[in-house]
Amino acid sequence: MRLLWIVGATVAICYLAILGALYIWQSRLVFYPVRQLRSNPSQNKLEFEDVTLTSGRETLHGWFLEGRPGQPAVLYCHGNAGNISDRLAQIQAIHDAGLAVFAFDYAGYGWSTGDPSESQMYVDASSAFSWLVKRGFPSNRIIIYGESLGGAVGAQLAAAVNPLLLVLEASFTSLPDVARIHYSWVPVGMLLRYRFDTRDHLSRVKCRTVVLHSKQDEIVPYEHAVLLCAAKGALCKFIEVSGTHNTMPPVPWSRVLTENGITH
Repeated sequence: MRLLWIVGATVAICYLAILGALYIWQSRLVFYPVRQLRSNPSQNKLEFEDVTLTSGRETLHGWFLEGRPGQPAVLYCHGNAGNISDRLAQIQAIHDAGLAVFAFDYAGYGWSTGDPSESQMYVDASSAFSWLVKRGFPSNRIIIYGESLGGAVGAQLAAAVNPLLLVLEASFTSLPDVARIHYSWVPVGMLLRYRFDTRDHLSRVKCRTVVLHSKQDEIVPYEHAVLLCAAKGALCKFIEVSGTHNTMPPVPWSRVLTENGITH
C-alpha cells in the first residue's frame, strides 16, 4: 500500500512539474519566430519597398508591393511560424491578382524588434493597417488576410476598422480549442494565457468574410472553418482547398474578388 502511495505521489509530482513547465514556457509552444529573412520579393522578380514603422515601443519591418491603379490593398497577417520571407508564394499570388500587398512581421519576427505576444500582435496589425491608410488606401479599400493564427489577429483588427473584406485561411475558432485537441491531457482552460479567439472577434466583424480550409489540415480541424463561416451566415463565403496546414495552395484571389463583387 505504501509503495502504491509513493508511486502515485511521484506520478502526481511529475505531472504537476510538467504542467508548470508548460505554463512557464508556453510562449515557445505558440510562437515560432525566425529572425533571418531567407529571401525577398526580388527573388520572384517583383519590385518592392522595404518598410519600417512604429508599433507601440517596437519597430516593425515589412514589404509593400504596388498593385494596379485603383485596386484594393491586402494587409497580410501571417501565422505563428517563420516570417514574411516564408510567404513569397502568397505574396506573388496577391500581386498577380493586381492587388497591392503589405506583408509585415510582428514584433520578434524577422527584422521587427521586440518579442511576440497576443496583445502585441493586435497592436502590430493595427499599426500596419494605419500605415496602409496613410499610404492612400482608405479602410473600405483594404482587404485583411489572416493565415492560421493570423486569422485571429486579422479578425480582431477587422472588428475595429471595418475593411473591404476579411479573408481567413486555415484559421481556428480559438487557440484553446486547438490546444485541447493536441494536449488533451492538459487543463488548457486553466493554463493557457493566450486566447486568440477568432470566433469571438468575428461576432463583431461587419464586413464580408471569406473562409478557406482543407480537410487534410492536420493541425486545425476542418470543422473549425465550418464553425467560423457559420458564425457569419450570409456574410461568409466558404472555399474548400487542398493540402495540409502548411502546404495549402495560394489563395485563389480572382475567385475571392469575383464572388464578393470586387472588380479587378
